[in-house]
Amino acid sequence: ALRPTQGFPLPAVVEKMDVKLTQLKLSRKILNQDQRHEDIEILQPINLELLVIRNLTASWFSEIPGVQVQGLLRSLSMSLGEEDLSVMMKILVENIREGSEEQNRRLLVQGKTELAELTEVALLQPGSAGVMVTTNGGLTENTINVLLNFEVKEVLLSLKKSIEQKESPFLVFQLDHLGINTEVRKYDMSATTYIRKVSMKSLEFKEPSGEPLCLISSSVYSDSSLLSVEYCKADRCGPSFSTIHKNTEQMMSVTFTTLDVVLHTEALLSAVNFLSMALSSGSVPSPKEVQPKAHEKTASTRSTALVSPVDSKVVDLEVRMTLGAFNVLVCDQTCNMADIKVQGINGSLLVQGPQTHVSARLRDFLVLNVDPNSIHKKAISIMEDEVFSFSMSLTPNATEGAGYTDTSKTDGRVKLNVGCIQVVYLHKFITSLLNFTNNFQTAKEALSSATVQAAEKAASSVRGYAQKTFRLSMDVRLKAPLIIIPRSSTSHEALVMDLGLITVGNSFSLLPVSGCPLPAVIDSMEVQLTELKLSRTCLDPDSCRPNIELLEPLNLQLGVRRNLSVGWYQEMAAVEVDGDLKPMKLELSQDDLRVMLWILTENLGEASGPNPSAPRQEASQQVPAFRNPPTGESEKKPESSDKPVETVRFNFNIESLGLVLYHNDPKQPTDLQHQQNLRLGEFALQLLKTSGKILNDGSMEVNTVLTACTLDDLRTGMDRATSRMVGQKEESSSQAMIDVTFRQNASERDVVAVLQKLYLCASMEFLTAVADFFLQAHPQTSSLSSSTSAAPTERLPLRQTAEPRADAKTASVVRTRLQAVIVDPEVVFVASLMKADAPALVASFQCDFTLQAEEDGSQSMRANLRGLKVLACRFIRDKEDKAFTTVLKPCSVSLETKMHPNQPLSGSVTVEEVIVKISPVILNTVMTIAAGMTKPSVEQNQETKPDIRDLWSTMNIYNCNFWFLGVDQAVKVSPWFRPSGSLK
Repeated sequence: ALRPTQGFPLPAVVEKMDVKLTQLKLSRKILNQDQRHEDIEILQPINLELLVIRNLTASWFSEIPGVQVQGLLRSLSMSLGEEDLSVMMKILVENIREGSEEQNRRLLVQGKTELAELTEVALLQPGSAGVMVTTNGGLTENTINVLLNFEVKEVLLSLKKSIEQKESPFLVFQLDHLGINTEVRKYDMSATTYIRKVSMKSLEFKEPSGEPLCLISSSVYSDSSLLSVEYCKADRCGPSFSTIHKNTEQMMSVTFTTLDVVLHTEALLSAVNFLSMALSSGSVPSPKEVQPKAHEKTASTRSTALVSPVDSKVVDLEVRMTLGAFNVLVCDQTCNMADIKVQGINGSLLVQGPQTHVSARLRDFLVLNVDPNSIHKKAISIMEDEVFSFSMSLTPNATEGAGYTDTSKTDGRVKLNVGCIQVVYLHKFITSLLNFTNNFQTAKEALSSATVQAAEKAASSVRGYAQKTFRLSMDVRLKAPLIIIPRSSTSHEALVMDLGLITVGNSFSLLPVSGCPLPAVIDSMEVQLTELKLSRTCLDPDSCRPNIELLEPLNLQLGVRRNLSVGWYQEMAAVEVDGDLKPMKLELSQDDLRVMLWILTENLGEASGPNPSAPRQEASQQVPAFRNPPTGESEKKPESSDKPVETVRFNFNIESLGLVLYHNDPKQPTDLQHQQNLRLGEFALQLLKTSGKILNDGSMEVNTVLTACTLDDLRTGMDRATSRMVGQKEESSSQAMIDVTFRQNASERDVVAVLQKLYLCASMEFLTAVADFFLQAHPQTSSLSSSTSAAPTERLPLRQTAEPRADAKTASVVRTRLQAVIVDPEVVFVASLMKADAPALVASFQCDFTLQAEEDGSQSMRANLRGLKVLACRFIRDKEDKAFTTVLKPCSVSLETKMHPNQPLSGSVTVEEVIVKISPVILNTVMTIAAGMTKPSVEQNQETKPDIRDLWSTMNIYNCNFWFLGVDQAVKVSPWFRPSGSLK
């Protein structure tokens, strides 16, 4: 056809061509001469329509595109069964890859030769590209050379499987309005790909309305697209490259509107079983066959990189991604489990020369508990405007050469800000999600089998990358999650754990090394966790009860020093960690402890629901698990050096750990239960230090030192001679109270524990009060606990689907030795804490204990108790006080036992002479202490309901139990204590 043109003497010549392809089919045929089989139709007949318009005068007339293609495919429908998919995979894996390695090498050599010839011709003819024909638009007009518009109205994929001995579709995947619009111009190119609507339905399962279960759906407006991908590539030499394209060579924009996904357990298992059965006969390419392609790709990439121009002002690639909303419903055939909503994901990627910049931002994330019986609907929610914002900049080789000694230069920078996330922990909800994921455990094992080769390549690249000194600057500010643990799904009582604020920052420094021209690079990282809190609260919005603080605000500081030059500088460990934990005090009343125990019994006990085990067992029978690791680089052991090298060295200091117990007072409101006059006792650990090191050969050494351990009786309203129940005999001593050392290497394991100068006051009155505190705080046993105990046994068989490890019997057993030394302890038994001169029994001894297990399974134990003696004396006495009586003279006891495999236990006990002194004073002291051990419970019961109405009436003295009517043994014993010489 001729088209009139303005300004030209001749009309433009346009060629129109209609291309129609009708009745295109795809079927599977079985070639068998003995029997005839009907063709199995895979692709239903389709009709393709193409309209091609060519501008035959494009050399001088550019108002219409040089080539314009418009295509339309109304429907593309495919049906695949298990055997159909298996045959297609075999064709792709076996038939297409039948070419020999020699042929691939020839093609590679031929391609390189042709590329070299074309490059040489282009270099010899530099002026050929400048010969242009003058058009009506001039030399700088960006004319359209190719215009392509193609759309597929509907794509339908049906998966079939055998149901009642007949293949029927069970899963239908549908895409509506899938198209691409492309414009290829003189200086740039743009393409837009879009999908208007997507859906996937399971025909096996129905919705409550009777319709097929919809697994994937997109709720978008008719004039918008579910997914839109825009790509633009510009010529750097174009006239509008710096203005319109802003010096960006490639630009990609991905927009995703809204997608709803239903993760239905039974439907997903059905699809997984279908794919596993269909793909089970397919083979994975061996590493030898994949390797040439990798080399080929690497070679082509390098050749392209050598000729591509580099300009620091030009952006090579920019990618922008926007996700509107993404909703996921987790459910099974019986109930819904969780509703997950993700909104507002923005991401970008910028590649500019050697630099790469990545950023991401998530605006909202919400996980809803859809259990109708639960009052806590928001399992995970965001307390601020955004979930996180992340940015990373990579500049490879920035610290090489002259930049090595410049500590301000880094190879990468990471900045991360995380908002406060609120998590409501309900064990029933978490268990339901874990059971959902456990159904696909065997699918994960099959996936690991398929991706093990990629993992090996990644591991080898990481090992090579670790040899380099990579400097990464970090600026992390993380508002730690707010974790709420309710008593149950129907209770407002809860514990709140606020993890405070976590900040991470680092800096680089140089460490001079003698005899080396270059200094070592040290990465110093500071990690701070501030304002960690624990409190008890009521989540009822109508309640005005304030929060009760259980844990005082806690601060933790960590200093991490990394040796980035560990490859050649080994005088310093690869990682050194120093930690400092500020004083930590936990305050608990009986109500606080009762809520904690309720959480253990009710919150954890709610998870004893029915568990759909049948789908998981079916999947586990059909999906083979990955067993043997591939032979390759992972089996190579690292070369062992002559001298072990430290990889980690750590040192932690804890100033104090304290626990304060409070009585319950029914007259006081709940928020006033932590009063000083209600304190029962305090347990404290003072100055705990832990240090150690780990070597590259697997050996390690850890030492823990506890300076002091104390237990004080803080009850008010009673007189006491002392409040210290547990402590150190000599508080002014500089020796540590507890010292534990652990050593381990390839052949043995050794633990040594030393306990020095322990003072223990065994007051039954205080011990009974502490026992009553825990007994009264223990909640009443409910029927829920009985059902909870039976639940784990029902789920245990599901965890046994994996095969037992074959190397369990051949596991190496190292020699283990445990040694405990107790030096000069003092145990005091006293009836009453009120008087310093109350009668008491004091026991002291020295003890050595050794337990050793050999490689052959034999065990030997040796215990030696030396200097065991018992004294009868005053409760509180000075060192110069000689008023005591020796009840048991120092004696020794030795115990030895040995046990060999398949042999009975043998042992021996050796006791030296035992001399026990018995006198009226000693018997009276023992009886007084024994009476004090049983008296508190009776007195406490009497004090609960005192009756003084008949206090002044006439009473029978033999029926009364008053202290002034009996013999006060404690008062009569005390004057009898004289020096041992005067008792003769």
